[in-house]
Amino acid sequence: MTEHGPSLEDVLKRHKAFWNCSDVDRPLLGVAPYAPWAPPPPYRLRDGSVASDGMKIEPGMVDLKAQTEASKLQQQKQSPRILSMMLDLVQALTDGRDLSMVDGDYVLCWGPHNFPWMEAILGCPVFHENGTCWAKALEKDWKVLRDSGGWRESPWIGEMLEVERLLFEITKGRIGVGQPLFRGPFDMATTAVGASEFCTLVMVQLQEACDLMSYCTDLYIDVAKQYVQQAPVFHDGYFCYAPWSLWAPGTTVRYQSDNSYLVSPDMYREHFMRFDREIARSFEYSAMATHTNQADHLPVYAEIPELRMIEITFEAPPFGRPPLDLLPQFKEVQAKGKALLLTGSLTQKELDGLIEELSPKGLGLWVSIREEEQE
Repeated sequence: MTEHGPSLEDVLKRHKAFWNCSDVDRPLLGVAPYAPWAPPPPYRLRDGSVASDGMKIEPGMVDLKAQTEASKLQQQKQSPRILSMMLDLVQALTDGRDLSMVDGDYVLCWGPHNFPWMEAILGCPVFHENGTCWAKALEKDWKVLRDSGGWRESPWIGEMLEVERLLFEITKGRIGVGQPLFRGPFDMATTAVGASEFCTLVMVQLQEACDLMSYCTDLYIDVAKQYVQQAPVFHDGYFCYAPWSLWAPGTTVRYQSDNSYLVSPDMYREHFMRFDREIARSFEYSAMATHTNQADHLPVYAEIPELRMIEITFEAPPFGRPPLDLLPQFKEVQAKGKALLLTGSLTQKELDGLIEELSPKGLGLWVSIREEEQE
């Protein structure tokens, strides 16, 4: 312990124990005051203007340097304390003084602006809305894109790697860099053709749905490996995602599988698990990001042998299920030897209940505390 709390080295040891589900005295814990979500400022464009809502974003339009510099504040939880810490980190990079990046049991890092990289590389059109960008369904049949050369020549790959280079240039290797927002094959496939259309494919043309998933999986692994191969090393490890402030002692990847709740747990296991497994086996420390509406799928996700960690995000009522109602699913994930990271908004009573009921082995909580609801 230092005068101000645990040292960076001590915290990184705890992160390693988390991934390995080692015996520990307590879970990883990071707590911030609750603040309601607010949209970030509009994207900054190379012509000096800002993006308007509904604007289609093409390769080369975004001022990558300005957007990357702004991302230091947009990737972190919106609490005055953490924003102040990030500003101090940025100033320390300029004047060369010591960095203080430990917050509780977590390590603040810097990540790129949120952007639907995988969908854009797949060929989906991207539009700006409320300070962020969203992908929409492909304008051509995905098989036409595949047969014409696929994703490998996409200019979005170069833009993604340029953002990584800019982050390394800005941080000078002194601050960890989190990877981009990489959505997984299921989310890519449902975006590519539309969620309802994908469900129809599953019901009437299952093989085509699986072919699309296979194509998205190959794209994901190729692009993620390009990123990891050039990612800056931090204390012999890597950060998987800036908002999680979580370091891994080896190559790591985070992928979302939000839309896998569209199929039943049994159908996911039988037909679609193999694609997520391909990703998990391609990196040393793989993490799946989920939400509370996928809670019933958690025990099935935990059956993926190579998957190291599952994250679940809580949403404030009325959008999310009460965290303590999900204890059976959380316990089943832990029983299958997976690390479990819980993020989002909780009450103090819910946080205390989770800590009391769950094993500290492989458990992390990086949450904001809101007031108890009034009856």
